[in-house]
Amino acid sequence: GGALLCSTADLRPQTVALQIRADGGKVALIGTQDLHLLLFDVSQRHLIKVVSLAHRGEMGALCFYPKPEIPLFVTGSTYGTVRFWDFARCSPIVGRVLRYSREEGVRSLDFSAAGDLLSIGHNNGMVRILTFPDLQTVFGRKVTKGQAAVACVRFSACGAQLAVGCHDTVVYVYRLSGEARADGSGRPVVEFMMSIRGLSS
Repeated sequence: GGALLCSTADLRPQTVALQIRADGGKVALIGTQDLHLLLFDVSQRHLIKVVSLAHRGEMGALCFYPKPEIPLFVTGSTYGTVRFWDFARCSPIVGRVLRYSREEGVRSLDFSAAGDLLSIGHNNGMVRILTFPDLQTVFGRKVTKGQAAVACVRFSACGAQLAVGCHDTVVYVYRLSGEARADGSGRPVVEFMMSIRGLSS
């Protein structure tokens, strides 16, 4: 449905995030190379809203906040910006923009299941973990040798591990211990756990 919609509208889909609502309905966010953001009701097969010029540069990453009581999603661009959005209005939240260099870019985003951490994967192999909602960096490291882009970051369901898939065909796994708290009183310790090599890109 989303790919067909983008093709029909002459838009170029770049990244997709899917959310299953409490009523069982499915909503997809589609970011395009053409600077558009599309909100699409998959269950009803219709377009809800289109946002033009959602970012400067291509939209490289999308993710929903995991707790439905906070209607929020996050987008990242190849220019290095991370923007937070009000899902109900499909509009950016004023003052909530992270800015990294264009060299780093943003290729992947993921919230932990508890919603207390946000991971960002960059185009130059850098991975960051931030507490949420205060957005304090608790981990920042280049996980690859060279400039292999981070294709995907994913927290485990329990939040105790973070998997980082890169274009060097290696998955790097990190262990997280401790808790992040909204008041900043706790921060996780992040340690390298293992790497899985020889995977296809």
